[in-house]
Amino acid sequence: MRLDLTPLLRRPLGQAFLVVMLTALCVLPGIATLPTIDRDEARFVQATAQMLESADWHGYIVPRFGDQLRLQKPPAIYWVQSASVAALGGIDGGPESIWMYRLPGALAAIATALATWWLGRRMFGSLTGTLAGILIGICPLVAFDAHQARADQVMVAVTAWMMVLLWRLWETRHAATPWITLFALYGLCTAGILLKGPITPFVLGSTVLCMAAATRRWSWIVRVQPWTGGLIVLAIVTPWVILAAREIGGDTIAGAIRREVFERAGSGMEGHWAPPGYHLILLTVLFFPGSLLTALAIQWAWSRARRARSTHSIPARWWSGLTSRGGRHPELFLLCWLLPTWIAFELVATKLPHYVLPCYPPLAVLSARAIVGGMSSLPRALEPVNRFGFGVWAVIGSLIGWMPAALMVALDRHDLLSDPNLGWSLPLRSSAFVLVVVTGLYGSVLMWRARKHALQGDFGSSIRGGITITVMSLVCTLGVVLPRSPAPWITRRILEHAQVEAHRRGLASLPAMAATGYVEDSLLFESGRRVERLGHDALANWIDHHPDGLIIANADLLVADGARDALRDRLQAIESSRVRGFNYSKGQLVEVMLFAVVPMR
Repeated sequence: MRLDLTPLLRRPLGQAFLVVMLTALCVLPGIATLPTIDRDEARFVQATAQMLESADWHGYIVPRFGDQLRLQKPPAIYWVQSASVAALGGIDGGPESIWMYRLPGALAAIATALATWWLGRRMFGSLTGTLAGILIGICPLVAFDAHQARADQVMVAVTAWMMVLLWRLWETRHAATPWITLFALYGLCTAGILLKGPITPFVLGSTVLCMAAATRRWSWIVRVQPWTGGLIVLAIVTPWVILAAREIGGDTIAGAIRREVFERAGSGMEGHWAPPGYHLILLTVLFFPGSLLTALAIQWAWSRARRARSTHSIPARWWSGLTSRGGRHPELFLLCWLLPTWIAFELVATKLPHYVLPCYPPLAVLSARAIVGGMSSLPRALEPVNRFGFGVWAVIGSLIGWMPAALMVALDRHDLLSDPNLGWSLPLRSSAFVLVVVTGLYGSVLMWRARKHALQGDFGSSIRGGITITVMSLVCTLGVVLPRSPAPWITRRILEHAQVEAHRRGLASLPAMAATGYVEDSLLFESGRRVERLGHDALANWIDHHPDGLIIANADLLVADGARDALRDRLQAIESSRVRGFNYSKGQLVEVMLFAVVPMR
């Protein structure tokens, strides 16, 4: 018996409810149970925690991570997270309050899905809008990114709603420019700048210029009033710049901008270089199931957006199409949003998968329009390469369905599914494993049927199968498997062992602690800054000043080549604290344990 959602989709409120419900199913499970994720999230939440701990407003001007300035991102995300934690009463909550730091990102993912729904509905009708909102809300990239307390999801939500307002200005371009819309547009642009620098204004500026060039309506630029926008941006950003310059100096701010914008664009920073095409290759997986018709959808949109005049030269035909006043403006707007931004991210040297998130709303609308339109919306009949693509898409869906089960099996092979000393356990002989195996089997059946439907041109049935298995797999992975698997959460486990040792000593809180070898950023937030991260050279001096301290280090600290005899005499391994796990930041299996400082006799 098939669930009939037609009555729900007849009203905008029902459509929005469906988008919110499916997005929430993918972004909310696990946000309270997943420990702090290294390394970006750990840095964001620790900087926010230090803001909340600051004695006065000066601490809110320049973020800090430990004793270092945190200038990799502007300050707005830390303000947003601080407001969330303070409003929910988690200022003194410790690592258990991590969900309060993550909540703005999860809500922003839902807001992005709603903006995409609104835009698709406005352009192509309610069914396309609803499907577009669902496709972006449940895709793996958004789901995984929304589980990390970072700036990206909030920036994407701000950007998406800014583009909704820009489309509204285009729709009413023959009327007077509403001042409230203009202020809201540039207010959101300013928020994007304070969240993650130049990305949001680049999306806005490139779309405006490309729309003006493509339609030869240069008065469109005047309607958007960039000079007014510049004044609004300056009025909001300048006070923070002045206050920050007074705190740390203008040269420091200028250096951070140069490093994070220009150097990141020209060279692969922190080992994150990748060639052009990196984001395109990952799109098929990270935008699943929306990637079913994405390539064909862009071709279809291109053909609809242009109306080429007769000419013999291929370049002339392309330019004629781009500069023609004819064509469909919704498709043209989405392409002007998508293509310049995507190309810019492909050309930038530093690449991470989530960088292209601002491009996902137009991708979702175009893909949804092609799926809803069926065969009639495609630029040509299906070719063998398209049929092969449907097969690849179905295989990707099957692999996503098997992802939680495969993760459990892989961890079990390395004996990483349990930590009996702490009660962390997710054995293969459990109801959780039965659940994920059923998910994998059901997903394989769904994807086999989805490919069959796609070959027949029934893309609606195909996408229903893709949506179902994606939601099921993400719920199992993020809500069940990862929170209960001990392997990735080395920091949380070693600090639980430290708590056990503190209780054994009769202490109410953790003793003085230092870490060497294993020095991940999550140690600061999870311990409440009680752990000092040291190099091997500074360890002996720290031991002299903390005769009752604990050391977190690799298990071979005392037997490794070059270990000093003095360390062997001053440290005693606590064997019951031995932790084996997978350090995903480095891609290595590691073994970490506690060492107690032995007082000198």
